[in-house]
Amino acid sequence: MTKSAEIVCIGTELLLGHVVNTNASWLATQCAASGIDVYYQTVVGDRVSRIVDVLALAAQRAHIVICTGGLGPTMDDVSREALAAHTCTTLVVDPSAAMRLQEAAARSGRTVDESYYRQAHTLDGADVLQNDVGLAIGTALVHDGVRYVLLPGPPREMKAMFSNYALPWLAVDGVRLHSIMVRLTGIGEGDVARALEPLIRHQTDPTIATYAGIGDVLVRITTRADAQASMRCAPIVQTMTSLLGQYVYAMEDVSLPTVLVHRLTERMQTLAVAESCTGGAVAHAITSVPGSSRVLRGAIVAYTDACKQDVLGVSQDVLAQNGAVSDAAARELASCVRRRLGSDFGIATTGTLGPDDPVREAFVAVAHKGGCIVHHVPLVGTDRDTNKQRIAMAALACLWRHTT
Repeated sequence: MTKSAEIVCIGTELLLGHVVNTNASWLATQCAASGIDVYYQTVVGDRVSRIVDVLALAAQRAHIVICTGGLGPTMDDVSREALAAHTCTTLVVDPSAAMRLQEAAARSGRTVDESYYRQAHTLDGADVLQNDVGLAIGTALVHDGVRYVLLPGPPREMKAMFSNYALPWLAVDGVRLHSIMVRLTGIGEGDVARALEPLIRHQTDPTIATYAGIGDVLVRITTRADAQASMRCAPIVQTMTSLLGQYVYAMEDVSLPTVLVHRLTERMQTLAVAESCTGGAVAHAITSVPGSSRVLRGAIVAYTDACKQDVLGVSQDVLAQNGAVSDAAARELASCVRRRLGSDFGIATTGTLGPDDPVREAFVAVAHKGGCIVHHVPLVGTDRDTNKQRIAMAALACLWRHTT
């Protein structure tokens, strides 16, 4: 039988927007793969009474309540107290966890007080979830037929504890899912949905869902994980590739920079980057991939015209006649950085991001030994960070199309 769950993320910093809540999306993905249906996600601040209210509501509508955050040593880390109040259970100290805290303090020469040992607290009668990469233990408890899991907030600790201890403890007899992730670039989610509309309208099993990213689209094909799973998905995958194959850059859940780094590595080709408006976003995306040092020769953020001319050797006449934001300037930037750093490919970005620019547009270019290709990137909206990411992805998509 499939079990339902609610994910409760605890922390005032999440409500204020000081911390991006990546824990919820990661947990939801893991639950789906394990046959746990997540119907609700809740964020609540660091106050016992409010957390108790959330837990009470979650217990009415889910078999499993997975909480993250609030297990640290400070006075606002109150998740254990809230669960104890909700379940009318007493807090106790786990001796093994307390000993581990003592050893950690001794190794670091830290002076500790009573609050430090809060990280060894759990609920009476509960199972302890070990923390392999941190200090605060987790808690797993069954109360009135509902399974509660308390996990730490730091993503590294939370992921390790959930995978290694919480998931085996849950031992869910659920329907596991088999998913095929298809990633596309150079096409919007609306166009993808329209192309797949007959499949989506008549879907039963497998199901099809589209998700828009910045510069790419993910299509997820999902069915039951059994011996026939791949066979059921095959006709949909075949139809998709026949309709949208020119935009598909991966048949798995990997990023476009990862695909490019692997492709260039296999071909023993190198890359150089010249960025103006993106300010290093392209280089950051590439260097986020392990092994990118075998591919990336270097990157230069040439923000001013003087830098474009003095560092990269861009022609003053090109900038004077066409402007820094132009097809010609992008072409020069890509060609110059390729020559200057001695790479097989050169990528360039130049544009106006907003919000003050009356026209927001960009040009991306890819230079190679046979010439240079340039793409115009129209921009919608005035958020600079979003536009930078969109232009960076457009540049990487341009490289992907050229190397396909």
